[in-house]
Amino acid sequence: MKSFLFILIIMGLYFTGVLEIDRCLVHAEDILFTDDFEKKEIGLKNWRSDMEISPYWKIKKIKGNRVLSGKGHAFIDTGDNDWTDYILKIEVKRRAGTFQIGFRISENGRYYIGFDENKDLLYLRKNKPRGKNFDLVEKDVQIDQNQWCTLKIAIQGDNIKVFVDEELKIAYTDTDSLLYGCISLISLDGSKVYFDNVRIESLVN
Repeated sequence: MKSFLFILIIMGLYFTGVLEIDRCLVHAEDILFTDDFEKKEIGLKNWRSDMEISPYWKIKKIKGNRVLSGKGHAFIDTGDNDWTDYILKIEVKRRAGTFQIGFRISENGRYYIGFDENKDLLYLRKNKPRGKNFDLVEKDVQIDQNQWCTLKIAIQGDNIKVFVDEELKIAYTDTDSLLYGCISLISLDGSKVYFDNVRIESLVN
């Protein structure tokens, strides 16, 4: 009986909009892409770059687990240009320096989040048109070096939400939004970053 009442309360909160801040996450449906880097025979075949992937990107085995290692200023991307609304979930560890993660990347531009290790800032920026960067949001966030954290980016229509270890850090609505595109992982100058368990799920309205 108590379980039934609890379910009714949750449903009531959901339909009245109390849970609206995470509502887009409830609608996660189809898996668009996943990579845990454990299949040695596949390697980085699902990823691409305009530059030579090696020696900037390698799959390393650490304590029995394979991870993607990025070193120096380099990027790598995956996905389709027609991806629209989706959730990107990824685990990240900073060994040195820092990283960026791009999304809705197309010929029109891109969004990206990044971490400023000198100021402990998580930022959201937009590149539109290409070559022009705009600061959208900055938040005080601590992402410790040599510690894994889970980042989640949910984009639906004009709305962008960024979570760090399941805690909402950024919620932004862009009135001049980029509406589609793939994702990218970026290691910055002097950096060494590990990425693992990349998962992208489609969202529906």
